[in-house]
Amino acid sequence: MKNPGWLRWVRLESSAHAGQVHKELGGQARIEFMASVFVTKAREPDPEETDNQHPHAHIAFGGVYFFLYPAILRLRDQTGELIDPQTDAFFDGATLDELERFVSESRHGVLAEPNVWEQRVGASLPIGEPRHERTSQAAVLELLDQIDRAIVLARKGRAGVFFMGE
Repeated sequence: MKNPGWLRWVRLESSAHAGQVHKELGGQARIEFMASVFVTKAREPDPEETDNQHPHAHIAFGGVYFFLYPAILRLRDQTGELIDPQTDAFFDGATLDELERFVSESRHGVLAEPNVWEQRVGASLPIGEPRHERTSQAAVLELLDQIDRAIVLARKGRAGVFFMGE
């Protein structure tokens, strides 16, 4: 089932809500936050590494995230770090190698998909009917490319890749 017409997501690029998603639902609006990806020296970054910095990528619940979710869980099992819009994760050293492998394997996996498909993203309540979102190879590859660029910068700066949850 596609998103009904009354549900609309709008990415905000400016204002105090930059990097967030504005969700309009039946005339009522609320802000949904996303994880932001930064290159930092440590799991507990200095504020100047994240405050007022443009993230390398954003991670939000949706078709791209749920397509990647099985690989995200494998990455968590290998590293102890879970990429999730609501939690922090940090990859450096050997775990940065695993993150790079995750990107590479996910890139190969998405190329086996059609250009566009309906990705299951959850179930509606209370009956549990599956909910789907239109997802594309291009959107998945864009996120993977952004994470890959962050990995390259982290290696150059002897740093790590920090996924900062809401």
